[in-house]
Amino acid sequence: MDATRQNPLRGRRRPVGSALILTVVLTSLLAIVGVLFVLLSRMEKTSASASSQDRQLDLAVKAVVAMIGEQLVADTPGAGSQQDYYDYPDANNLWLASLEPASGPVWPQVSVLQGAGRITGVQAKIVADREAIDPNDPNGADADGDGVADAIWFRLRDLTTGKARPVYAAVRIIDHSGMLNVNTAYLFDPRKWPSEVDGSDQMQVDLAYLASGKVGDSNDAVELNAARVGGDSRSEYLTNVVWNYGDPPAPFSPFDISDELELRNRFTLNLRQGYRQDELVVARIERLWRTSSEKATKVSWAYSPYASNGKQIPYEDAPDIPLWFSRIHDSNSATYDLRHISTVYNMDRLIDPAGARMVNVNDVNVDVRKLYEALFNGIDPGYPGRTAVAAQLAVNIRDLVDSDSKPTAFKPPGSTVTYYGLEPQPFIRQIGFKISAADPTSDLNNEFGVELYNPFEVSIDLGNVHLYLRDQKPQPSNNVDVKFPSSTTSIGPHASVWLTHKPGDPNPGNLVLAIYRSSSGAYELSQRFDLALVRQQDGKEYYLDRQTTADAWFDWKTVGGKSQYYARADARWNILYPDMALFGETLLKATPSNRAGDPTTWDWVHNRATRRDYNLPSPQPLPLTSMKDLATIGDISRLLLIGPEPNVPSSTIGDQLRSQPAEETVRLDIRNTKFADIFQYVTAMSPGNFGCPSTETRVKGRINVNTAPGFVINRLPWLQWAADREINKKKHIDIGQAIVDYRSKNGAFRSIGDLMQVAELACMQGLADQEPNGPDLTPDGEPNDLEARDLLFSRISNLVTVRSDVFSAYIVVRIGETGPQRRVLAILDRSQVKSPSDQVRVIALQTVPDPR
Repeated sequence: MDATRQNPLRGRRRPVGSALILTVVLTSLLAIVGVLFVLLSRMEKTSASASSQDRQLDLAVKAVVAMIGEQLVADTPGAGSQQDYYDYPDANNLWLASLEPASGPVWPQVSVLQGAGRITGVQAKIVADREAIDPNDPNGADADGDGVADAIWFRLRDLTTGKARPVYAAVRIIDHSGMLNVNTAYLFDPRKWPSEVDGSDQMQVDLAYLASGKVGDSNDAVELNAARVGGDSRSEYLTNVVWNYGDPPAPFSPFDISDELELRNRFTLNLRQGYRQDELVVARIERLWRTSSEKATKVSWAYSPYASNGKQIPYEDAPDIPLWFSRIHDSNSATYDLRHISTVYNMDRLIDPAGARMVNVNDVNVDVRKLYEALFNGIDPGYPGRTAVAAQLAVNIRDLVDSDSKPTAFKPPGSTVTYYGLEPQPFIRQIGFKISAADPTSDLNNEFGVELYNPFEVSIDLGNVHLYLRDQKPQPSNNVDVKFPSSTTSIGPHASVWLTHKPGDPNPGNLVLAIYRSSSGAYELSQRFDLALVRQQDGKEYYLDRQTTADAWFDWKTVGGKSQYYARADARWNILYPDMALFGETLLKATPSNRAGDPTTWDWVHNRATRRDYNLPSPQPLPLTSMKDLATIGDISRLLLIGPEPNVPSSTIGDQLRSQPAEETVRLDIRNTKFADIFQYVTAMSPGNFGCPSTETRVKGRINVNTAPGFVINRLPWLQWAADREINKKKHIDIGQAIVDYRSKNGAFRSIGDLMQVAELACMQGLADQEPNGPDLTPDGEPNDLEARDLLFSRISNLVTVRSDVFSAYIVVRIGETGPQRRVLAILDRSQVKSPSDQVRVIALQTVPDPR
């Protein structure tokens, strides 16, 4: 073998580099796997932490909602421990926040769910959304997310995270009854609906004003009506929507919860789908306010939140706080924001301070004792005539609204006095006679007649009515019960019947007012009779009217052969006074409605109607309007506090009012604070008239005068009309704002009767021209009486309340001082809470995204 030949394996190196590379790769892979494992672990931990935070935020929201529910139950009359009947942001209602800011701008009160006392004067300043919470200075929270402080931070007791981090919350609770219900309000228009301006139902709240800026704009009302109904059907809308608590039938389409959530979207912010103003999200109701460029300014003008530098994002020329405040606060401004004072859902109840159903004064099926007890409970215990006022008012209310002619009798428990009611009755209007010139000693030669007149709006049954002739020289045998013709069984509204003694008639009757005797070739009066009109019942006589005659009337030397007619002036309710004057030799015709109808009769009647007009309340015939009898509860002040006394001739209305006593002594003076709480116990609203169960107490659409801004209050019937009167313009009367100013100075209205202390509400008193054009629905020519003073209160009394049952709660909860947070909007309804164990209904619980 060749020695130089090499071994092919000799000198070949082993592949050490490949092994190293493989080692590095494997090590890298292991490192990557390790990193991935760590990342996955961290992701799982982060996910678990986020999930835990979500659960913690959920629990915090539920805890806050439960706290609010407990507060609302505790504040419910008859169910809770709190004693106040009203809802108003004050020390008795710490949970309730003011709806609007006051000058400053500051919030008069913010909601307090935990803590010892009331918090007022929180500045409506710009705050950053994620500003850290300072536990030592919790003011300045933004509950609704519009960038403006409107609440305070507080730490939730007994609630911490798993890592012992505290949980904070800020809450703003507002009253829906401080707003206009866009599903129940409609139009106030005396021109279009002159019979629908009495204030009896919620549709008379003037929602159409929001679009037009003036009273009685029927064009805007047509748009509103079309949006909700699809046709002009006012009475059906009342039944199927206003007084319906379920889903309304077709074709009715009221605004729904989606509209509510948009209206409640924060306070100053409007939803948007882009960055341009014309890309705002607009609720259906807002479209009715945006039909022109002028109306477009009335929607909420801000659509992005404030940053801590005071500017809106992303616009550098955004409005600042002073402009925001002026637009929210100045209700006279054309740019007044309408969203925060509008709602699709509000409600209160017809309940008294014990939580029991109010007594309906128009319900004839209610026992008169129950009506008496309600009135009695509403009168201050210190009032000396408490029993008498409550009893007489109860029987007079009953006799006004019932359909019979039987006076109600009631003896209060523990009393020795029985009180009797006033029923509609006829009055003696006219006496006519013709004495024979030849021989008056024979009754068949003389003629006599008496006119009975019905001044009321309903027919009067004469079945138990008697006209007695009473001898001036009392002798029982000479007291005559005048025979009524068989055809005379009733008197229609504003109609008359004549009772006569006329020779030549087949049945001349026995109405002989004067008897004569012959004396020395002449004739002289030997006997004359006065008249007494009575109603017989249960063996008693109730004197309705009396009229005294006079010897001079029948002096044969003066009146022999002549017709003579003595009459009462029936204008201005002077018919009730037993004061007759000679009209002449022809009968006094029916008084016309105006002078052009009959100048002679008109002038004679109105020239003699000089005594006080007490304007007796009159029941209304059925059917008339949706509300009968007492159209509003404020009208109870028109009832008299007098009544008949059986078998006592001097107890007639005319006799009791003959001295023209001050109205305060014969009527319920509702300005007297002793009577203010009566309106906590009685109502004139009748849900049963619209198909509701007799036990129903809920009422949609009324306005809480304790929480509503002046702009909202002015939408009540007649208030804006009164403010727009030229005489009031000179005085710059703003009745709604006057009510707000009064409560700001004096505290809550504890009853709607407290409104009578607001002087501006009596602005119709003394206006002589109010009768043909204004809220006086029963013109009487007395511009300075209590009715004129109480007019506006009466017209709004059905539509105002001092409490509420539906609220919105803006809630933000945060974990720790700078941790994650969540916003929600809760709409809560306590209208079915009747006992401490009942729960508040959560109508909506909507998560609200953080503002951007």
